[in-house]
Amino acid sequence: MDMIEMPRTYQALALSLLIGVTACADSTPPNVPVDGPAEENKPLTVAVPAVPSQDVIDLLDKLEARGADLHSLKATITYDKNNVLLGDRQVRMGDVVYLAADAAKDQPARFVADFRKMVINGALRDRRHQFIFDGQWLVEKQFDTKMFQKRQVVAPGEKFEPLNIDGPFPLPIGQKRDAVLARFNVEMIHDGEGDSAPLHLRLTPRSDAPKLEHQKQFDRVELYFDRASLLPVKVVTVEGQANTTVELSDVEVDKIDAAEAGKLFDTTPPAPGSGWNVDIKPWGT
Repeated sequence: MDMIEMPRTYQALALSLLIGVTACADSTPPNVPVDGPAEENKPLTVAVPAVPSQDVIDLLDKLEARGADLHSLKATITYDKNNVLLGDRQVRMGDVVYLAADAAKDQPARFVADFRKMVINGALRDRRHQFIFDGQWLVEKQFDTKMFQKRQVVAPGEKFEPLNIDGPFPLPIGQKRDAVLARFNVEMIHDGEGDSAPLHLRLTPRSDAPKLEHQKQFDRVELYFDRASLLPVKVVTVEGQANTTVELSDVEVDKIDAAEAGKLFDTTPPAPGSGWNVDIKPWGT
């Protein structure tokens, strides 16, 4: 997980993504409660540097190799952010698409998160809230209020991996083993055996790891991977009394063609007179 320092503008927009997005589905997906108290997640004590076991090293190597071979990913996403202390829980559902960087075509890594429904006061409501990151610009579109915000969050000529653990969607795809072990102690958690049981890694921050200015300070991160595909199925991040769970289902790999990508990652603002409130800020403004 390459820990790249995020620009302040990007950090603010990423935070808005983490606590304010909405989603869409025809019905409440399984395992997503819409009412009732959430289970409290207590942070673990910060771990001291530890030597990872061989099974951890082997799995991290396989995950790195799997990520290097991935060109695109499309999935249904359930996003659940819960602040136990404040009693604030927000659940959103929609779709996410990720395109890996293509050096041959000089294309950066990109993603789209299109949320169409969210849980409000225990009820599932239609709310569309879309985020598009095209490698340089982050677009936020709120369809109910017709708000279009476009921010250049990566400096011209620079590149940023949007799915690293400090980005808006901490999905562990293509992360470097050495980068993971430089920041975290990693242990294998055995939740069960058999093909249906996911692979489970627990990451706790190393006490001696350098801290970047905009780096998130997790208490722990729980990563779950499908045993067959080695793709992530769930990520849980714990920060004090706040925990965020991202679950993926109906995953499709390497099925996005150029025509579809062009439509998905279109950051063109709405035309004047369309009724949208448009706000565009280039880098440094």
